[in-house]
Amino acid sequence: MTTLQCVRTLVGHTGFVFSVKPHQNTSLIVSGSFDCTVKIWDSRDPNCVNKNLMGNIPAHADAVVSVDISPEDCGATILSGSLDGVVRTWDMKSTSAPCTSSLHYDNFIAVSSCCYTPNPNYVLVSTLDHTHRLWDINERSSSKGDVACDTSDNSVRSVYPAVISNSGNPNGVVRAFNGHVNSKYNLFSKVVNYAGNDGKSLSFLCSGSEDGNVYLWDVNGSPSSVRPQIAPCNTLTGHTGIVYYV
Repeated sequence: MTTLQCVRTLVGHTGFVFSVKPHQNTSLIVSGSFDCTVKIWDSRDPNCVNKNLMGNIPAHADAVVSVDISPEDCGATILSGSLDGVVRTWDMKSTSAPCTSSLHYDNFIAVSSCCYTPNPNYVLVSTLDHTHRLWDINERSSSKGDVACDTSDNSVRSVYPAVISNSGNPNGVVRAFNGHVNSKYNLFSKVVNYAGNDGKSLSFLCSGSEDGNVYLWDVNGSPSSVRPQIAPCNTLTGHTGIVYYV
């Protein structure tokens, strides 16, 4: 059996590191921490120099529990989600205002996880109210404004774009999915595409659950006036504990 050796340790966070995402085609690594910061790293740098996205200003008002990198633009766009209930997108090409949008739903429900979908114009946000939401990040405000959440540093205000809620921007949330159980733990879900037997492209949302099941939803399914949230199209059973990751 081959024993792997640790070749580098990245030091810089002051709290638990909860989420790490390496870019598949570059040396970029992104990390999110309970110190409320998002940092980017270049694994080629022998000194492991890190960069905090907002300098001395926290990226979020609470722990950062999920980060992702856009599959396009060589990792130039980053996604972060926090227990403060806000998901932010970051433009790494910008030096003056890297935060390009801030999204939340209703009463800032804590984020369980967030990720880009195969179509980088859409992001999947899972929250601790048993719900997954598919957001169109092109439907966002370009204006600056209050982040609408409290932090220990007042300088965070007026730095980020105004937070978008579904009530203020009804076109932001394209689909909502429920049927799983997620109110306490951070569960990581994803959207996958594959070709069906007829050659047509199919898209499914896959998620674990606190009830020990894995749930699948048809992303192209349509909500109804009776049930605005789309129900699972399949349930996979067999685990006897919480399914954290799929």
